This record gives sequence, structure tokens and C-alpha cells, in this order.
Amino acid sequence: MKHKLWLLFVATGWTFSANANEHTDLSHWATDRVAIQTTISQALNRYQQASRDKWAYQVSRYENEEGDESTSIERFNPNSSISERWTLIEINGAAPTEEEREDFAAKRRTSKESEDNNLVVSLSDIISLETLTYKSESDEKLNATFDVHLEQLGDDASSKLKGSLVYNKNLKFIEAIDIKNIDKFSPMFGASVSDFLMTFEFQAINQAILPKKNALRMKGTYALFSKFDEVSHDTFSNFTYQGDTLKK
Repeated sequence: MKHKLWLLFVATGWTFSANANEHTDLSHWATDRVAIQTTISQALNRYQQASRDKWAYQVSRYENEEGDESTSIERFNPNSSISERWTLIEINGAAPTEEEREDFAAKRRTSKESEDNNLVVSLSDIISLETLTYKSESDEKLNATFDVHLEQLGDDASSKLKGSLVYNKNLKFIEAIDIKNIDKFSPMFGASVSDFLMTFEFQAINQAILPKKNALRMKGTYALFSKFDEVSHDTFSNFTYQGDTLKK
């Protein structure tokens, strides 16, 4: 169930608020909606233009489906051939067996993730610029909210999801995004989601904006009587730039 819904939610608990050191006066972002739209649009362009396919990195994955937990650590290297770019380093806290490595490699070969590095999230599809609304700010961070429309989820979800973001004013990038539901919604026939939180965290490394953590929390029912309660997150680390050494 989780994998079907996750494919719908990502084209791939935290909530964010201003810290205690908030301004009491209103900045130009608070009084000029065009200014905040322009600022976030520039941040989106910076993210989309980053050469994320030129980075090697590690990702630690965690899933909990109705109490059934699983973990893995994987490594991506753009210098390897397409079928060998992903390496399974650890599964459920132990070194993988040869069978587990082969199974992992087979799944990657048949997955689109073997053709790209799974880092590209279309933020411009997630953030509706025209609905951006100032929320609060501190000396370092700007907080804003926005309406969410993900075509994959249909019209029902669009009116029942709300997004918020944290913009780093000093480094000029979107540091975090979270999307949560304000009411139940149905992403597919027979499924009803009562509790939904999807988060994206980002980091700036050598001027490139790269993912830091993606997470999903979801509760609801499927086929009327079956309940689901799922948590998953991917944490990215050990980035090394490979642009100067990539094989032609």
C-alpha cells in the first residue's frame, strides 16, 4: 500500500515555525506579496539548476509499516555504469548477503532510479507561487505558507492539503518544506488518508542545493476496513562532487 501511495505523492514529525527571535515589525515580504513570490521563485530556479547528477552520496532509508520496520544504507556513484550506480551497503543493520545484493541490483535495474540519481524533486510543481502568504520571520529565516496542488492526487486532495516553507535569508535557499492535510482526502479509489505529513529538507554544499532528508507519515484506511499506518524517511549524506571526474 505504502509504495503505491508514495509513487503518487512524490514525482521522486516536523512542522516548521519561526524561532523565538522573531521580528515585531513587518518586512517588505510581509507587505508585498510580489516580493515574496519573486524571492521564492529565484530559490526554486537555483534548486532546479543544480547539477545533482554529478554528486556521489549515501542515503539511509527507514520504513515502518504497521510496526514492520526495515532499514537500508545505499550508495550512489554517477561514475559507475547505469546498472551499477547504486550499491547496497547495509540492510536491517547488517551487511547484505550475496542474495540480497543481487536482489537489490535487480530491482535497481528495472527501476527508473537506476537511470537518474533520485534527487530531483519538482518543487515548482509542489509550491503554488501565486498563493504564497507571509507567515513570520526571524533574522535568519522567512516562513511562508502556500496552497498545494499535486495533479497525481486529484482535486479532492488539493483542497485538503496545506504547505509551508522555511527560506534561509542568508544563504538564499529553501531550507525546508512540509505538506500536511487539514482534512481527510482520497488519493486513489478505495483509500482515505486521515493523517498526512510529507517533508523535504535541503542543504547548501559548495553553492549547490542538495537534499538533506525526505520523510512521509501517513495514516488512513484502504478498501474500507483495512487500516494503514506508515512512516518512512530517507536521509542523505556524504556528498562528494564528481563533475570533474565523470566518465564520458
